[in-house]
Amino acid sequence: MPVKFKPTPKKNPLQPGSTPKFYPTIVTDGEFTLKQLAKRVSDTSSFSEGDLLGLLRTILKIIPEELASGKIVRLGDLGSFRITVKGEGSEEEKKVTSSNIKSTGVIFSPGKDLKDAISNIKFEKLSK
Repeated sequence: MPVKFKPTPKKNPLQPGSTPKFYPTIVTDGEFTLKQLAKRVSDTSSFSEGDLLGLLRTILKIIPEELASGKIVRLGDLGSFRITVKGEGSEEEKKVTSSNIKSTGVIFSPGKDLKDAISNIKFEKLSK
């Protein structure tokens, strides 16, 4: 089934008075939950849904712990997670402290297998 997209107008932030151009934007079609993932894997393997759900919840506990210790978490060819920060600048290097950090985030970088798997996705313009 193709992924739906719609044209969305966007202005160039460097040229506020310019005419917007239209860009394709993905239209999501619901969510796929952790429980649904456990069920789907269970349906196609010898693992029980409960065992898989427990395993996935444990993984979701361990990944943030490892990120918090400063590690990049690599999940083979699936991809990797790493912490990012946004912060305030300082005029002097020695004045930069943890208080300069204003927010944190996580970046997921897909691995080769995931990139290959999504390279053949078909797209379809959403009809009005």
